[in-house]
Amino acid sequence: MDSSLPNNGDIIPAQNSLSAIEKNNVSSLREILEAQDRTLLSKCARAGTPDIAEYLLARYPPLTNNSDDKAVSPSVTPEEAYLTTYIRDPSPTHHAVLYLLKESARNGNAAVFRSLSTAHPNFLTTHNRNIECVLVNAIEGGIAIWEVILSHDPRFVDHEFSGHKGCLLEVVVTLGGLTACYRWRTSEEKKRKAMDVFTYLLERGADLERAGDPVVPLLKVMRADERVIELAERWSGKV
Repeated sequence: MDSSLPNNGDIIPAQNSLSAIEKNNVSSLREILEAQDRTLLSKCARAGTPDIAEYLLARYPPLTNNSDDKAVSPSVTPEEAYLTTYIRDPSPTHHAVLYLLKESARNGNAAVFRSLSTAHPNFLTTHNRNIECVLVNAIEGGIAIWEVILSHDPRFVDHEFSGHKGCLLEVVVTLGGLTACYRWRTSEEKKRKAMDVFTYLLERGADLERAGDPVVPLLKVMRADERVIELAERWSGKV
């Protein structure tokens, strides 16, 4: 079969889009195109290159126009809009840059993540209301993603999450399945990456004392894995 010819998987969405246009069915057309956007950007986040990412992002409006978002003043730049607006679930259509930044972090695509963070450096700042979404996904992405994040701002090594979720080290242990509560429901690959990130953050100078609220006792309360506690104790000079 000629690989240059479209297959049925390509033809059917196109036919559905044309049908929605003919029937003036806006909601159906929106659903089809947003699904297509999600597929394209998700694939780019997993296996794309910076050039592909740049091309795809050039096809989307820079400012969010989602009706769920607050109105954005024409004098506000696209980056300022993202910095000041909390976006619970970034849409690939309306928040393409943030969506791709988050997904490339989660998938460990350091090349795309680095190119995005270079083109949009303000996205990797504590002033970005969506930064914790990026940091959480970076835990799954591994050390290569954290190298990019800490090269932008080394202070992220001691980031304190909102809502009493704890410091970055605690969040890595919890989300990485490195506690008694979560270890049985977390894949070995995910736990391995979390342990690598935990170790890397210690090597980069994470503050284990936290101004009188030390991490090691908290890890014990969380019933973190013994290897996690032993490593933290070693770095804190307790052993």
